[in-house]
Amino acid sequence: FPVTITITREDLLQIFNQFNAHAALGSHHGDSSKFIYQTRIEYHYLEALKKATEQNIRLSGMIGRNINFSNRYVTNTFLKLEADVDYFAAQSEVDTSNTAVVKINPSAIFTIGRNFYLEAGLAIMAQSDTASYGRLFPHLSFNAHLIENLLIIHGGISGGISRHSLRSLVAQNPFINTSTHLGFLTNRMEISGGIKAAFSDNVSLNFSASHAMLDNFAFFVSDTTAPFQNTFVTTFDNIIRLMVRGELITQFGRDFQAIISAALFDYNLTNQLKPWHLPTSELTFSARYNIRDRVIFTADVFGRSATYARTFNPQGNQVVPVQLQNMHIDLNLGVEYRLNPLLSLFANFSNLGNQRLERWKNYPTQGFRFMAGATLAF
Repeated sequence: FPVTITITREDLLQIFNQFNAHAALGSHHGDSSKFIYQTRIEYHYLEALKKATEQNIRLSGMIGRNINFSNRYVTNTFLKLEADVDYFAAQSEVDTSNTAVVKINPSAIFTIGRNFYLEAGLAIMAQSDTASYGRLFPHLSFNAHLIENLLIIHGGISGGISRHSLRSLVAQNPFINTSTHLGFLTNRMEISGGIKAAFSDNVSLNFSASHAMLDNFAFFVSDTTAPFQNTFVTTFDNIIRLMVRGELITQFGRDFQAIISAALFDYNLTNQLKPWHLPTSELTFSARYNIRDRVIFTADVFGRSATYARTFNPQGNQVVPVQLQNMHIDLNLGVEYRLNPLLSLFANFSNLGNQRLERWKNYPTQGFRFMAGATLAF
């Protein structure tokens, strides 16, 4: 007999309410011999209607001062102490948790000569859940101005612990099952470096690369327990990620600006077959042309490589990767006409290729879109 499944509004609807607030206090005096300090408090509240809530309170602070330590090489030394407490209280349909990440980070910044800066420190971190764990992470970074304002190289070694909070996961994937497991991400060690170059007042280049060893990295996979598999849960893996980024920036006054950037990713996975829903390359181009502050043209191009979703064979005992999309380019154009400083008209054209792409499995993007309207400034 055929099975009838009734789809209700609650099966398809996902509503989130958020409230965020923060306050900061710091010193701004110019006397380098005095202590300087910065303090900050943040509060974040997330509610998935009738399904889950999460509260996050974060306290952070820094105190530091210059000391009289110099020699023929070191021209200035700045000592600082940073502290951070990140507390989470989460409640879902199946679980309640209270977790925290605590960090104490003493460090010193040395100015060597006029154009070389070295920071060395140690991050003492602890995560608190049903059990507590402590870890030490070295922090070392440098910044060298080889040609002042024209050529800078930078690099560093870092690591740390962070929470896979419900708020951070929802920001990545709004179709998540809010009862999914959260956990902690441990960046065991990340080595990074890069170069910043200015060829002229109008053209500059940024290039960077990093190699990170990440434990408990979160991937999104379809929730096979959901009747329609229209939500996602997290699955975790220990990975090594190599990332290379490049960015070229051109700007000619207020009339024309353009940025083209590209990123390549390589994932060395322990248990997963693919980096689910993540591309291995991305391309972005953005341009803005301003004609006498009257007519403004914009263009945005986004490109991504193929991505994969996790599925299973009919027996349900073997993972079968499914390709969601090939390498694609998404083109968007816009125009704005300013009638006066207060009133302007605009028209935006999105997805000019009318492509039906799946950023997330079973959620194809909208095709060609057109929006026109007016803006009024008071």
